[in-house]
This record gives sequence, C-alpha cells and structure tokens, in this order.
Amino acid sequence: MDVSYFQQQGMSFVSIALAGVSIATVVTSYTIAVVRGDVQSIFPYISDTGGKPPESCVFGQLLNLTALLLLASAWIRYKQMEELRLKMTKAFGFWNKIGILIAICAALGLSVVANFQDKAVLVVHMIGACTAFIGFVIYAGIHTWISYKICPQFTSLAQCRFRLFLTISGIALVFSTYMAEIAASRQWEKHHVHNDTFQWNKEDGGYAAHLVSTFSEWFLGAAILTFFISYFSDFKKVVIELDMKPKSDPLDLTLENDEYDVAPLNL
Repeated sequence: MDVSYFQQQGMSFVSIALAGVSIATVVTSYTIAVVRGDVQSIFPYISDTGGKPPESCVFGQLLNLTALLLLASAWIRYKQMEELRLKMTKAFGFWNKIGILIAICAALGLSVVANFQDKAVLVVHMIGACTAFIGFVIYAGIHTWISYKICPQFTSLAQCRFRLFLTISGIALVFSTYMAEIAASRQWEKHHVHNDTFQWNKEDGGYAAHLVSTFSEWFLGAAILTFFISYFSDFKKVVIELDMKPKSDPLDLTLENDEYDVAPLNL
C-alpha cells in the first residue's frame, strides 16, 4: 500500500479505531470477569465487568480511550458540518454547535464511568453513566436531523434512515434500561439470596427485570457505537491539516527576552 491509499481513506481510520477499541474493551473485561467468577456469565451490566480488579484496570484504561475516540469522532463531524454551515440555515449551525457541546459532556460522563467503578463510588458512577448514555442519544438525534438536512447532496437516504433507526432504538433502550433497573432493584431489596448484585441470578428477586435492564444496556451501547461508526464513509471525505505559523515576522531575526521565533512547519 502506498501513501496515496491512506490519503484516500481520509479520517475514516478514527471509525475503525473506535470499533476496535470498544470491542476490545467489553470483550477483554467480560472475559476476565467471567473466568475469575466476579460476575454472572449471562449479560451482566457492562460496568460490572469492570467493577473489580484486575479487570477494572483494563476496563478503565480502554474505556477512557473509547471516550476519547468518541469525542474525536464528534469533533471531526462538527468541523465537517461547519464547512456546510454557510450553505444552510442558521438553525443548522446552531444545532451543530449544541451537538458538539453535548458530545463533550457525554464523553466526560463516559470517562467518569471508566474511573469511578460502581462497586466503589456508585452515585458518581451512575451520574456518569446517565450523562453518557442520555447525552449520546440526544447527540444522535441532533445529527440524525442534520443528516436529513444534507441529504442527498452529502449523505445518502439509506444512511439517514439507518441513523434514525439507531436513534429511536437508543431512546427506547434508555427507558427500558433504567425503568427495568428500578423495578429489579426494588424486588431485589425484598428478596435476595446473594449479597452481591454482581452475582444476581434466578434465585434472587427481580432477576427477570434485571436481565431486561442488562440486555437493554448492552444493545444501547452497541447502538451508540454503531451510530458513530456510521460516519466511516463520511470521514473518508475529510482530511485534517496542521497549519503552523511564526510568532512574528520570519524576516525579523532580533531575539528579545530570550524568546526565539518559531519557524513554519509544513506538514
């Protein structure tokens, strides 16, 4: 493969990296947690697979990287839409800015989930999880609307419909995740055999609702990641250039206060 091949791919490598890192995060932490017997094998909460060491170390490191890649994807999309802003309505530019602000908050929430395990600091962990899940679903809704606004000139109708499907699914899954979790927790309080919710099984109260909540959470996470990965074809059309300029006139060779002029760097 020559350099021209990679140039043709634009920023699509960010989507590939996001897919790879996110899959590695859940597969690695889940495998370690199940092998060690720290969680039940039938769909524990995603966070539970990284709730105890040593899997918590792997989970935290990789989830922080996932949050960074999600934010990078949102930023590239924001800059890409900014290029179209002058051709669109004022509302287009406004919602594009709102979208990136929400994405920043959601990525920060995901980082909180990575660094504050539910077993150690449950309240902080739950605040981070709610911020991440709800924030990214709202972001998806905004950029689904934006996708329709630039269709068919800059994106296909199939992509718009796919993103709409993911957004609607995300909204439904947010409700099913948290409503089922509340119901399961209430039944757990009334009756449970195990003292650790990480070992929640059919012998404990609220197990059916617990499974609804955990399944919903896994599918919600998959829907959010798939939405961002759907930018793959769009990112092929984008390149990032770094433009560095001297601090002062490059012909002025006078050094003052021990400060050196910065030479331009062409990348």
